[in-house]
This record gives sequence, structure tokens and C-alpha cells, in this order.
Amino acid sequence: MTPNPFSNMKDHRRDADDLIEDLSQEYKTLYEQWLRNREFYENNRSAFMREYPGRCVAVHDEKIIATGSSVSELAGDLYRKLGNIPFYVDFPDEQEPVELNFPLTVD
Repeated sequence: MTPNPFSNMKDHRRDADDLIEDLSQEYKTLYEQWLRNREFYENNRSAFMREYPGRCVAVHDEKIIATGSSVSELAGDLYRKLGNIPFYVDFPDEQEPVELNFPLTVD
């Protein structure tokens, strides 16, 4: 008798559904961390303007982790060094937030 290749499809589907749920929760957590970093930045922006004039700042876990002269270069450097962690990067001196396109590609 030939085995049915689809006999364990329900198990694979359940595994895929569990994986999707896990990934969805992981992304939600990362997004919430990013929002906290952005909120910390916004709440401390005037202090950052005084401390880091003309520099962009990177915030992670409610602290400045790096500064630089270019948002894209700073974000790329941090991504290469730290991996895919939720950090917020912006110029405190600018009126409008700097927008980066994601996914960020790094050489």
C-alpha cells in the first residue's frame, strides 16, 4: 500500500500557524520597544538638541547608544554591530523626523 503524502498535512499546518503566531508576537514586541525608544527621544529631544548639536542620536532601551552625522550611516553601523534590535535614530535639530526606508540594506 502506498503511503498518503498528505496524511500529516494537518500537523504541518498547525506548526505553520504556531510559527506565524510566534512571529507575530515577536514583531509586536519589537514594535512596542521601538515605540518606547521613540517616546523617550521625543520626551528628551530638547536636552538632546543641547547635548548633541548638529548630530543625530540613536536611542535603545531609553538611552543614547550612539551619535553620528548621518542617520542612514548611523543606522547601518548599528545594524551591522548590534543586529536587528529596535532602536530609534533621528536629528534632534530637525523639525520633521528623518524617514528611512526598510528593510535597511547594509553592505
